[in-house]
Amino acid sequence: MGINNSIGGTIDNVTWEQIDEKLKLIIKESGSLGLDILKEIDEGPCRLEIITEKGAFLLLLVDEDGNGNFVREYFNPNTDDTKIFIRGNQYSGRTISYDEDFVFSVFKEFFTTGNVSEEILSR
Repeated sequence: MGINNSIGGTIDNVTWEQIDEKLKLIIKESGSLGLDILKEIDEGPCRLEIITEKGAFLLLLVDEDGNGNFVREYFNPNTDDTKIFIRGNQYSGRTISYDEDFVFSVFKEFFTTGNVSEEILSR
């Protein structure tokens, strides 16, 4: 796996400690961080990304289904569908998390398994 981020830099063959460090930085500030599976993938997840600003976190998982890419995202139907702006783009409030522990658990799951449960990030 490899990471790249808006703070600058790309790291191949990352450790959990490196991911943890970069996540802590990006959560305090604003920006984006992507965790990529570096092997060729015909089907399945290939990238987990967080886009963040002012404590609002958008989590996206790029998944390949053999016919192209689709994006899975966090969705909370119990949250207001207000519009939230993150880094100049507008998102539904239902797709935004404000829970840092949740963000770390999603990245940890992707790092250890190469996937995230569809109950957490769905189509």
